Amino acid sequence: MRARIAQALFGASIALLGGIAAAETVRITQINNPDLVELQRLPDGEYLWASDLEGLKPPVRAQRAPRNRLQFKHHGKTYEVDRGDVTLDREQALVVDACSTVPVSLKSDSRQASVKGAGEACRK
Repeated sequence: MRARIAQALFGASIALLGGIAAAETVRITQINNPDLVELQRLPDGEYLWASDLEGLKPPVRAQRAPRNRLQFKHHGKTYEVDRGDVTLDREQALVVDACSTVPVSLKSDSRQASVKGAGEACRK
């Protein structure tokens, strides 16, 4: 009986570790504004602008990280970027033209942004 319990616990722990090791990989296809997007270098935590990384050109492979961030490697160093600052493969870019779109608010969409008065000058 103890052997079966031990086997079950061992199998569950291996499955858990396998899930952690196989974190979801995504492709960053666009950095929305490299001059204004901050990256955090790991493990020292230093912040720098995306435009300061020489040779950083999408597409870039990244992995999901805690706190709605993405982790990627560039020239052997690891960086984190906020999920809302980039566009991923198979998704549309952030809408910046209020005149040619239908306003929709999605609670779970981290790419949304709003500005008071946006769209007031649109022709009807």
